[in-house]
Amino acid sequence: MIRDHGGSLTIRSKPNSGTKVSILLPLAPTPEELAPARLEDPPEGIESIATILVIDDQEFVNELFRDVLEECGYTVHSFIEATEALAAIRTGSIAPDLAMVDLMMPHMDGRTFIRESRDSGMASPILVTSGFSIAEDGDQALRGETCGFLRKPFRAAELRSAVDSALREREEDLEKRT
Repeated sequence: MIRDHGGSLTIRSKPNSGTKVSILLPLAPTPEELAPARLEDPPEGIESIATILVIDDQEFVNELFRDVLEECGYTVHSFIEATEALAAIRTGSIAPDLAMVDLMMPHMDGRTFIRESRDSGMASPILVTSGFSIAEDGDQALRGETCGFLRKPFRAAELRSAVDSALREREEDLEKRT
């Protein structure tokens, strides 16, 4: 977990002298670095208005996603429970252009949501978010079902870039089909 957050752990032990444990973590970003990046014009090649579905069990993370993405001109539907988001997709009350899903959530985790939303016919690209790295060996199938990974904590500019890239890729895929 320490490495996942860019840190390091050192343990030094000497017989009859004790053990010294050192944990080094990077500094947290300043409020200015976390502030939403203003978007003066919609990204080139991207619809000026896209609908983005955000699913994260932490309300403050949902609020951050919503603030940044609405500032960029996107319509945002956010859910704390993946089961509620899945129900909205199945009833057709939302048809997102992009879904952003946290992997680690209670009741229904991100992997289950991805599988069930695909089984329900949702073809939108899915951007995975998590405070943990995606394991190299365990999530190959997940990689095939998603368009990218955004690791928490992130800066507003990183969020905007990941969303812009996912939507640009979606537009290119739609153009190829027509």
